[in-house]
Amino acid sequence: VRILQDVTYIPEFKDIWKDLLFDPKSFQVSEFSSLSNLYWRRTPSHFFLLRISPQMESQLRFLLTFVKWGSQKRYQTWFVKKHLYWPGSESMISDIVRFICCVHHPSNEIIHSNVISRWAVIGWLLKSCRRNYYEANAKLALFYDWLFFDEKIDNIMNIEPAMLLMVNSVPQYVDITHMLLEFLFLLVDNYDVHHREMLAGSVSASINLLLRKGMV
Repeated sequence: VRILQDVTYIPEFKDIWKDLLFDPKSFQVSEFSSLSNLYWRRTPSHFFLLRISPQMESQLRFLLTFVKWGSQKRYQTWFVKKHLYWPGSESMISDIVRFICCVHHPSNEIIHSNVISRWAVIGWLLKSCRRNYYEANAKLALFYDWLFFDEKIDNIMNIEPAMLLMVNSVPQYVDITHMLLEFLFLLVDNYDVHHREMLAGSVSASINLLLRKGMV
């Protein structure tokens, strides 16, 4: 759904999007009666891998598995030169964020080591966005699971990076926390006004779960 929204300016996709919103019966699928039916379907993790190259995946996994705090800058600089310097490459940042949130879930050993955290890498990726459009897409990718999170089927690791980025930014980079919170509030109010209460409830449930599990 998130990616389909990106291509709705293409006439053929625009027609599909209109049918999803206003005429779901046209798809003739008995289980599909509203776009909200898709919101609550968990995306298979291998789908996120299809959005980035194998080389990009292996280099991101290396960064998040072996690179220590304080040593990450040269690896990040190299990654940008390798993958994010060509025209239009910023569009990949949202896919990288989705990969980090939904696919790369480090072990407890790595989490409690001196290896750079997922939330810090995502913070760096947000700063790498030079255009507001790509930054907004990256923030949407970061919070997307919050909007439709279901504790029974979804993984808490998908929503952890956004919370840790906000909390850990407070001491020195509180502007990042403000920016992310403001975006989250706007997202709840405007992403789908017909399902606002549902989205607000899911975000509240996400925060409560992170608190209950002692993530923050």
